[in-house]
Amino acid sequence: MAFVGFVAVLFFAPLAFGTTEIWSTVTAQLLVTLTAVVCFFPRLPSGKAVFYRVPGVIPLVLCLVWLYAQCIPLPFSWVQQLSPGTAFAYQPVLELLPPDTWIPLTVNRQATLLEGMRFTAYALFYILTVQLLISSKKLSTTVTSIVWLTLFIAFASMLQRAAAPDTLFWVRPLQSSFGSFGPWVYKNQYAGFMVMTCPLVLAFFLLHRPLADKNASFRERLLHLFSGAGANLHFFFGFGVIVVLASVLLAQSRGGILSLAFALLLFFFLLARSQGKIQTLTLLVLVGGLLLAGGWFSWEAIFAKFDKAFDTATGTLQDARLPIWQDAVKIIPHFLLTGAGFGSFIDVFPSYKSFADSLIYDHAHNDYLELLTDGGLIGFFLAAWFVGAVLRSGWRQIFRRKDRLSVLTAIAAFSGIAGLLFFSITDFNLHNWANGLYFFFLCGLLVSAGHTRQHYQHRPTLLALSASPAKARTALFLATIIFALAGLLLQGGEILADRHYQRAQKVSAASSQDSKKQFARMAELIEEAGKKAPLNGSYLYALGNIRQFQQQSKAALLLYSQAALLQPMEGTYLQSAGLLQAEAHPLQGRMLVETGYRRSQIKDGPLIIWAEFELSRKRRARATHILRQELERDPRLLNSIYPLLTEYRFTQEKKAAVVPQLTSAWLNYAQLARTAGNEVDANYFTEHALDFIGQEPKAQPQYFMQVFAYYQQQKEEDKAIEVLREGIKRLPDYAPFHIYLGDYYKGKGIDYRAIEEYEQALLIQPINAAVQQQLKQLKDKQQTP
Repeated sequence: MAFVGFVAVLFFAPLAFGTTEIWSTVTAQLLVTLTAVVCFFPRLPSGKAVFYRVPGVIPLVLCLVWLYAQCIPLPFSWVQQLSPGTAFAYQPVLELLPPDTWIPLTVNRQATLLEGMRFTAYALFYILTVQLLISSKKLSTTVTSIVWLTLFIAFASMLQRAAAPDTLFWVRPLQSSFGSFGPWVYKNQYAGFMVMTCPLVLAFFLLHRPLADKNASFRERLLHLFSGAGANLHFFFGFGVIVVLASVLLAQSRGGILSLAFALLLFFFLLARSQGKIQTLTLLVLVGGLLLAGGWFSWEAIFAKFDKAFDTATGTLQDARLPIWQDAVKIIPHFLLTGAGFGSFIDVFPSYKSFADSLIYDHAHNDYLELLTDGGLIGFFLAAWFVGAVLRSGWRQIFRRKDRLSVLTAIAAFSGIAGLLFFSITDFNLHNWANGLYFFFLCGLLVSAGHTRQHYQHRPTLLALSASPAKARTALFLATIIFALAGLLLQGGEILADRHYQRAQKVSAASSQDSKKQFARMAELIEEAGKKAPLNGSYLYALGNIRQFQQQSKAALLLYSQAALLQPMEGTYLQSAGLLQAEAHPLQGRMLVETGYRRSQIKDGPLIIWAEFELSRKRRARATHILRQELERDPRLLNSIYPLLTEYRFTQEKKAAVVPQLTSAWLNYAQLARTAGNEVDANYFTEHALDFIGQEPKAQPQYFMQVFAYYQQQKEEDKAIEVLREGIKRLPDYAPFHIYLGDYYKGKGIDYRAIEEYEQALLIQPINAAVQQQLKQLKDKQQTP
C-alpha cells in the first residue's frame, strides 16, 4: 500500500500542472502523508520493526527545525541582535503596539510555515524513498515507471506545442502560450524536470544494451546489437533520450539546455570512471541524434535565444536576471545569520529593488541567493550539509558497486541532482512543488540505488540498520501525524477562510437598502475567515476597512496594526495605519505612509496616497519633491499621478517641475494632457520635449516624429524641418527622416537637395520602391531640356 501511494505521488506531481496551485499542493501533500503513515506504522504484520539509516538525516532534520524556529516569537532585543534587518522591518509596526510585543525572525510567518509544510513533505518523501526502494524489484519498478512517465510527458508536450499551443497540456486554456511548455506554465520548470529525469532514460538505454562476447568479431557484435535480447528496448530508450533532448530544445530554455548538457556529460564521466572506459560510440550517437533533432526544429531559433543573453555592441552579458541578483545581494548583509524567513523573498525584495517595472518578483531566479536571503548562513549551511552528505554517499557507492542496475541508476540520480543544482544558478526550480519533490526523490534514489543488492542472503541493502528501528518508526509515525494535523489547520483553514471571504464579497456586491446590516454581515464573515486563518493579514486588513467605514477609527487602527505585525513588509497595511495614526501623531503617520510606499510591490497607488497625504496637509513643496524624485526613478508612474496634478490644480510651472527632464516623459505627459482635452499643456510639453533629448539614455526616432507631426499639424513648417534636421544629426541612419526632408525640398522646388536626401535614404533602405520612383522622376526632370 505504501509503495502504491509512493508511485502515485511521483505520477501526480508533474501531471497536476507542476503542482503549483492550492488544490494540487494539498492533494500531493496528503498523498505523501498517507503514504508515510502506512509505511511508518509502528506495528508491522511480520511483527519485526525494520528501519535503515538514512544519510544526511541529521542536517535535514536540523534544517526543518531551523525553518520552523524562524516562526517562534522572540523579544525584540533578541531579534535585534540576531537579525538587524528583521528588527528594522518590524520597527514601524511595534510603535503602534504594546512595548513588550514579541516578534519572530521571519517577516511573514504564514509564508514560512507554508514553506515548512512543503519541505517537510519533501523530507518525508526522501526518507520514504530510502526505506521503500531497498529491494531491487521495487527499485527497478520505480525507475521504469519514471522513465515511461518522462517519455510520455516529453512526447505529449511536443505534440501539444504543435497541435494546441494555446492550452496547458490540452486541458486548460491559456491567454498566452509564452513561457509555458507541457504541463508546466513556466518552460524552465519543464526543462528542470527533464534535466533530472533524462539521465534515467539514458541509464535504461544502456541497461538494455545486448551484451556481446568480447572475443566476437565486429560483424558478430553488430548483429548481436540488433538481434540480441533487449535490442528493441535498447533502441527505443535511445530514441527516447533524443525525444527528451528535442523537447528541451523546442522549449528554448537556455538554462535547461546548458544544465541538461552538463548532467549528461557528468553521466558519461562517472560511467567512464566506474567502468574504466569511455562509451565513445554511445556518446557519438547521442550527439548525432541531438544535432539531427536540433536541425529539425531549427538551430537558428535556439542560437537566437542564446544571442539575447549578450549585447552584440559591447560583447557583455545582459539578462533580466542580473539586476535581480544585484539587488538580492543587498538583502543578505541585513539578514546575514538568520535570513528574512523562508518564503519571504517576495516581501523583502521591493525594499531593495533599484530598477523600475510593474512586475512582482516572488523568487530571485537563483536558488542559492534566495536560500541566503531567506534562510541566512544557518539555512545555507544546513542545506549544503544535507546535499553534500547525500552526494558523498552516492559517490562512494558508484565506484564500489558492480551491479549494472545499481551503478547506472546511481549515476543517473547523481547526474540529475547535479544538473538541477547547476540549473539553480539561474532559476528557481526547487521552489516548484513537483520539481522540488523530484529533487528529494533523486536524493533518495541515489542512496537506495547505491546500496540495494540484487542478490543477497540476509539483507536486500547495504544500508546499516537503525540501532532502534521501533523507536525510529514510532517517531516518524508521530511526526507524520503531527504534520498532517498542522497541514489540516494551516492549509485547511486557508481554504475555509477563502470561502468565507468569497461569501463576504458576494454580500458586498449585492444591492441592499440597509447598508448597516450589509456591512455587519460582511464583518461577521471576515471575522470568521480571520479565525480560520489567523496568520493571514489580509482578513484583518479587510475587517479594518469595514471598521473605518463604520467610523470606528480606533478599532480600524488596531486591526491595521495587527495585520502589519503579521506582514510588516506589506505596504498597504502600513499606509492604512499611517493615515489613521496621523490624526493624533502626524510625524509617526507620515513615516508609516512613506515606509508603506517603499515596501509596496506595485508603486502606483501607494505613491498617490503618499502625495495626497502631503498635499492635504498643505505641504505642496514636499509633495512636488516626492513626485519628481519617484518619477525620475520610474517615469511609468506618470500615467497614474496625472489626475492628481489636475485635481490639486498644479500650475504649468509646477507640472514642469514634477515631470522628469526626459523627452519621453514630456511627450507622455503631452499625450495625457491632449487626451484629457488640455491643449495648452499638451502644446507646451510637446514644444519643449526635445530640450531634454540629450538626457535620454537612448534617443528614439519616435521622439522626433511626434514633435515633427505636431508642428506639421500646427502649420509651422520651419520648426518641423528643424526637428527633422535635429533628428538626422542624432540618428543619421533612420531613413524616414531623409525621406520627409526630401519631400520638403521637392515641394519647395529645390530638386538637388531632394535628390541628396532621397539618395541618402536609399543607402539606408536600398529596396524602398517609393523613394526609387521619386528619385527617378527628379532625375528625369533634370535631364529634360
